[in-house]
Amino acid sequence: MSALRIQTYIAREIVFNFVLSLTLFTFIVLLSRLLKLTDLVIGSGVALSSVVALFIAMLPSFLLITMPLSFLLAVLLTFARMSAESEIVAMKACGISIYKMSGPVIMLALLVCTANAYLAMYAEPTGQKNMRNIAINVAMEKASSALKAQVFNDTFPGLMLFADKVFHATNQLQGVFICDTRIGSQKTIITSKTGKLVADKSNNKLLLHLNNGAIHRDSSTGTKASLQIINFTTYDINISMEDTSSTEGSGPIRPKLQTITQLFNSLGEPSLNAKHTMLPKFELKAEIYERFILLFSPLLFSLIAIPLGISSHRSSKGAGFTVSLIVFMIFYMLLSVSKTLVIEQGWPPALTMLAPSFTFAACGVFLFISAAKERVMHPFRPVVVYLNSTFRRR
Repeated sequence: MSALRIQTYIAREIVFNFVLSLTLFTFIVLLSRLLKLTDLVIGSGVALSSVVALFIAMLPSFLLITMPLSFLLAVLLTFARMSAESEIVAMKACGISIYKMSGPVIMLALLVCTANAYLAMYAEPTGQKNMRNIAINVAMEKASSALKAQVFNDTFPGLMLFADKVFHATNQLQGVFICDTRIGSQKTIITSKTGKLVADKSNNKLLLHLNNGAIHRDSSTGTKASLQIINFTTYDINISMEDTSSTEGSGPIRPKLQTITQLFNSLGEPSLNAKHTMLPKFELKAEIYERFILLFSPLLFSLIAIPLGISSHRSSKGAGFTVSLIVFMIFYMLLSVSKTLVIEQGWPPALTMLAPSFTFAACGVFLFISAAKERVMHPFRPVVVYLNSTFRRR
């Protein structure tokens, strides 16, 4: 059998396992969100088209995570099966080394990296923006859809709202209690018998129209404590649906909502606040490094998956799943910690963000060379053995 046919055979099995893994992981991730989306349709009366659009906008964020994980599991399962059925030994006997077997893996990894590049650089931030816009539109159409009766709701920034009864069909409220903290540290308590949420789509605002209530405001000055109470027949509260930290018109867009081009443009702009010059720059740099790390993560995982797959052939079928999750969780945990250290502690962005990737790359190269020289090591074998023995006892 020629080397090309063997490489095609390996690639075909990896693609098959990748599609199955991607479907499984994406479904698992989306399952929790599906329950909330179903509740929007059934409980709140949100249009099905809006829910479908919200579902589509979520997909890039989930695929950015599930695609590298699925590829890691696909490669690991493929080489574990081939090792268990002695196909690896047969291929070596025919002169096909581990380096030649890794050819289709690298090619497929580059294809997944290309897809990840589009997701990380453009699709995911665009999806985040679309989710925000759809949420605003849904809130404008069904203003009370996010509110629950007899529950303290913090849906609107700066407002804690409680309503004894919520009528989603008419956006009307009964027994309203509001704590307004939008003006500095001063708290204003507002009570009202009835209220209604009215949409102002032209200004992206909601108007909370209250009837027959009272405003309790702390008007203390110095050492003199006093409480001001104002009774009203009608009172209106303006609620802005825009988040000033993420809008394009009223302020800078949050890094998570920016495409890679916008991130580089923002990095070149002067800070809006001279007192916090470094913090936004560090946040932008951390986001840029994270995008590129996620882009190359499938290639990084492929280096680790091949030797781990070969060395896990004596374990149960669930071992591959366990090992892939362990590798994935360690990598993303280190990446998350690195990003936090850059943003909150001001650590050097390049060194801090790239450290986990270089560590995993070094481990992957070491394991890969060891596998090629038939000195296979399995760093996760004790964990897998312990989990398998635990499940068998149960």
